[in-house]
Amino acid sequence: MPDTVAALIDTPDEELLDLIDSLLDDLAPLFIRDPGDLPAGRRRALLAMLAYHPRSAADYLSAAQIVGHTRLGITLMREAADPATPQAMRLQMTSRIQSLSRTAAQVETMMVRRHKRELAEAEAATVAPPGPPADAALPQSDPDFEAMLRAASAMAARASLSAAPDQPAQQLDHMTAPLLPTASERAWADAETSETPWQNSSAMPLPGLIPAETRPPLPG
Repeated sequence: MPDTVAALIDTPDEELLDLIDSLLDDLAPLFIRDPGDLPAGRRRALLAMLAYHPRSAADYLSAAQIVGHTRLGITLMREAADPATPQAMRLQMTSRIQSLSRTAAQVETMMVRRHKRELAEAEAATVAPPGPPADAALPQSDPDFEAMLRAASAMAARASLSAAPDQPAQQLDHMTAPLLPTASERAWADAETSETPWQNSSAMPLPGLIPAETRPPLPG
């Protein structure tokens, strides 16, 4: 393999180097006027391809198309400028030059789009995967535990009110005001702290019976 390719392209991929070598064989005649000066044509073609910063086999193929179409268009421009060229042939050459220029521009546009797509895919691959939802780490609410908290708050509020009975409710500190129990919470707290003998369902009298301690004495 020519030393020029290996010296200008730093890659261990032998297959890629072989592809580039074959592309230079096809492009070299476009860059020389003397058929015996193919090494110089290869060097010029390689430098022209590297101007498009190819990074893969697809890029080198695209760069070869761009360079080939561009160089062929320049050759036709030189021939069209020759005074010996007939006018009809000049018009045909002009049309071909425009077509070659459009093709080269289209290939370059596709190459740029491919670079952008590869860059976006590489950036997406390096982004850290999303973590669990923010609410996944929060503990699930326990209705019984919340009821106990409300009851404790209600009892604390009742105790503070009992310690200062003459203090108006409007003058309570705004930090303790939310702890005031609601009507249902006060009833629940009263039921929890009450010492009535009827709290235990087993001590409740049967319907229609009078407890012994409340019966009137029997006559003589």
